[in-house]
This record gives sequence, structure tokens and C-alpha cells, in this order.
Amino acid sequence: MKLYITPGIKEILDLTKIPAKYEIVDDLTSEVEVFAGSVYGVYKYYENLPNLKYILLTTAGFNQLDLNYLKSKNVKLTNARGAFSIPIAESVIAHILYVNRGLKTYQLQQENHEWIKHNDFIELTDSKVGFLGGGSIAEEILKRLKPFGITSLVFRSRNVLGPFDEVYTNQEGLEKLVSESDYIINTLPLDESTTNLFSKELISKMKLDAFYINVGRAGTHDEEALVDALEKGKIRGAYLDVFNVEPIDEDSKLWGVKNLYITPHNTPSSTKNDKRLEKLVLSNLNNYINQKELLNTII
Repeated sequence: MKLYITPGIKEILDLTKIPAKYEIVDDLTSEVEVFAGSVYGVYKYYENLPNLKYILLTTAGFNQLDLNYLKSKNVKLTNARGAFSIPIAESVIAHILYVNRGLKTYQLQQENHEWIKHNDFIELTDSKVGFLGGGSIAEEILKRLKPFGITSLVFRSRNVLGPFDEVYTNQEGLEKLVSESDYIINTLPLDESTTNLFSKELISKMKLDAFYINVGRAGTHDEEALVDALEKGKIRGAYLDVFNVEPIDEDSKLWGVKNLYITPHNTPSSTKNDKRLEKLVLSNLNNYINQKELLNTII
């Protein structure tokens, strides 16, 4: 069985642990049956791979792939759900505290040799946090927020409470979550049901002192309306790791938006990711060849 592994993933794998039934090939040709790697290494080519039977993604997102097409060709698809949840969660907590405790202000004061005290910084304790999406990323964030005594609300497709305090599944509930939350954390995947879900209308329902975070997918919110709300002071601030156009142009207005905190789609970054991905890839390669249940099955 011909297996193609993208170069970056091949580097982190102990290839001796891959079952001998696989023949690892160096090129993504029409003979490849199993692909392992990032969605960006396959989304332009998968429709031209007639023998493809399994796409093993090492990325969480897969919206670039046509699921109906894959189903019609009986191609299995798994992703890396959960592999990056811990570093993403830590990035979210870091930015909330960075903003709330005025760390940027103190950093600038240190650089300018200024000794100035402030008494208007914000506590996270006892806040109400609304989650858009209740998957593994949201759960890891919540796990780190619970010691602060927060109340957690979640909007999700399934009426399952899980570790959250309140769950909403319809538009009325979504509007309630948005209007009551001190922090709104978007971890949604991008699909037909979530595209532009956090709309201009919903953004207008946010509290004046609310803070918005998106570590999911950019297409799930109205970026222009969000920037407008920030520029007009209608919300306290926002932290974005995802954008409509990436990388952001050097002359983009986003760089100068007041109270907008930017990272370059890099919250999953961690020195521990390689081990997590290696475990996932090797497990699913073994499961597939032995006809066992695959981890993180999409189709």
C-alpha cells in the first residue's frame, strides 16, 4: 500500500514504527493510497488521485476539502482534533491576562524607565465567558479558566452540556450568550452553518466592556464589522489569531486598530506538538492497515 507523508511530518516520525505493509513513496502520484500530512499538502491534488483511500490530516481544519466528493469516492478522512488544543488554550489565557493586567503598559514603562502605578486593571475572576463551539479547544480553555470562578456558556450544535454551565443551540440562545458574556471565545470550525455566524448584528449585541477572541476560523465572524466596533469603542477589545487574508498585508489597517491584539495564526505552536502528532499518525496508520477504528474520524 503506497503511503505519501509530507516532508515536515516525515521528519518527526520514527519510520521504523510504520507497519511494513506500507510502501513509503517520495512523490504524491496517482498510485498513492494513503496521504499523511497537512491539509495544505493535499487539497489541491486529492481529486486527481484515483487510488486514494485515506487522508490522514495532521491539521485540525479541513474546510478546503469537498466532503461530498470524498464520500462518493469512499475516501476516509481523519484530522488532528485535540493535538493543538493545549497550546491554543494557553495562548488564550495568556492574552486575557496580558490585556487585563496591563502588561503592555508596564513593559513600555520599563523601557522608558517610568515608575507609574495604575488602579484600573480588570480581574478575570467571576466573569461570564461565552464559547462559540464546545470542542476540545473550548474544553481545554475552560479547564484553565475554572480556577478563576468564571461562569461558562456555550453555543454548539448539540444540546450537550458537557463541562459547561449553560448550553445554547438556537439563535435566541446565541443572542443571549453574546449579550451577557464578558468574554466571547470563538473556536468554531468553518462550514456552511458557521460561515459569518458571528455577524454584524451579533457583534452589535456585545457589552461595551466585552472582549472577543477568535482562535477558530476567520470566516466565522464578520471581520469588517468587528474592526468597526473596535474603532468606535463599542467593545473593549479583541484578540485574533485568524484573519480573512493571511498573511496580513504590511499596509493593512488591521495593524493599527486600537485594542486589537494580533498573532500570526500561530497559537498552536509548541515544542510538544511533534510528539502528539507522531502518536496520532502512527496510531491511525496502524489502525487503518489493521482495519480498526480510526481516531478523529470525519468521514
